[in-house]
Amino acid sequence: MAGDTVRIFYSATPYRGHILLAANGTASAPVRVCGVKGTNGERPIIDGQNAVARKGLAYTGASSGNIQETRALIMVDRLNTQSWSAAYPTYIQIDGLELRNAKPGYTFTNSLGGVQAYDSFGACLWVERGANITIADNVIHDCTNGIYTRSVDVGAGMSTITQDIRIAGNYIYSNGAANDMFLHNIYAESLRITYEFNRLGPLVPTSQGIGIKDRSLGTVIRYNHITEGAHSMDLVEPEDWSATAATFSQYAPTYVYGNVIVKNGDTGSPIHYGGDHMGSEASDHQRRRRGHLAAYAQRRGSWLDNGWHHQPGQELHPFDLGPG
Repeated sequence: MAGDTVRIFYSATPYRGHILLAANGTASAPVRVCGVKGTNGERPIIDGQNAVARKGLAYTGASSGNIQETRALIMVDRLNTQSWSAAYPTYIQIDGLELRNAKPGYTFTNSLGGVQAYDSFGACLWVERGANITIADNVIHDCTNGIYTRSVDVGAGMSTITQDIRIAGNYIYSNGAANDMFLHNIYAESLRITYEFNRLGPLVPTSQGIGIKDRSLGTVIRYNHITEGAHSMDLVEPEDWSATAATFSQYAPTYVYGNVIVKNGDTGSPIHYGGDHMGSEASDHQRRRRGHLAAYAQRRGSWLDNGWHHQPGQELHPFDLGPG
């Protein structure tokens, strides 16, 4: 209920379990799941390898091979006993944890007591639905995506659109998969999202994934340190929620400022802006990311080529890499 806090204390032995959050906090009384650090600052670890979910935990997707359980260590979603068109988690904060090892090759025991492998598209932390969700001061690594926020047009109004997401002060690295371009350190499709004060390290070796892959509206990316990725940031069109997205004025500006980007330009650009469906649908040009990109006061690290990519139809504002 609103104002509840769940404290997870550091232990030298990792916790091996899953967390499902369907709560409703308020602005003045959020629901918080937080790590309590050890004497040397160690975060409690939630490890997906051989994790055991609580028996009877009410995940959605049971009729589809328990798909939601296979996707994440921490899932923000409704319960399967709640209304599909109305249930909506609100004002939840997740902080102070280390999350790792939710990816193919690892298995867990699900809420029905069966052993399952993790899905090929998942995340350490997945937000299926909800508003005013804060993810802060976590270490997130060795998952398919580090963080994934989803929005989708399925005829349920705004209940399947994630909104007002804040991702702040996390260290996110070594996610993705070898030779794969669809898995990223952060992948987000939300209405209003802010990324700030995060450190994003390289993905797994030979990954073709992105540091921040964003299909959101009302995006602010500020004061982050981003190392490598096929692009450091890929700011493209809404995909699974394009019809809903088109109704919002936030289709306009995207703000990117105050970031440190360490990128070898021979392996990709620091910022790609526009669209990535490459003409696969007739409407692609019309639904590419619109409005202007206000990108300024970035500081470059050690990339070889100062080039970056955008596509016709976007207005580009100053992009200052500063001195090397």
